Amino acid sequence: MSTKRTIVLRGPFEYYEYLAASAITPGDCILVNAAGKAARNSVVTADLRRAPIFAIENSIMGATIDTDYAADDTVRAAHVGSGGRVQVNLAASQTIVKGDYLAPDATGTFIKLNGGTSAAAMVMADEAVTTGVGETARIDTQVL
Repeated sequence: MSTKRTIVLRGPFEYYEYLAASAITPGDCILVNAAGKAARNSVVTADLRRAPIFAIENSIMGATIDTDYAADDTVRAAHVGSGGRVQVNLAASQTIVKGDYLAPDATGTFIKLNGGTSAAAMVMADEAVTTGVGETARIDTQVL
């Protein structure tokens, strides 16, 4: 499990800022809703066909990757290109090994895709991490 202090680890990315529609945790997969606000991903994994956007820490304001955004906060986000490395939030009850393909679920956290590659895969695990029931963790990944 990662102990790094930043969400974007390296690679091609651009920063953007959005108002938060609701609570968001750095490392969540986010989308921009019809009102132009950032929200945790709510798209069913199989229907996901878009560029990855990740909530990142608000280091400008002294916040860390463990500081959540509240509704109407300004969320710092990174649009990360293929090959970029990011820490993402892993959903509960996941057993991941290096090389597993992950996709966001309907809560903005990531889950393992069973059955190999999938068009819905957004990132590939760079390390092995296991989460228990009700437990989440961050995992180092590579954007596909």
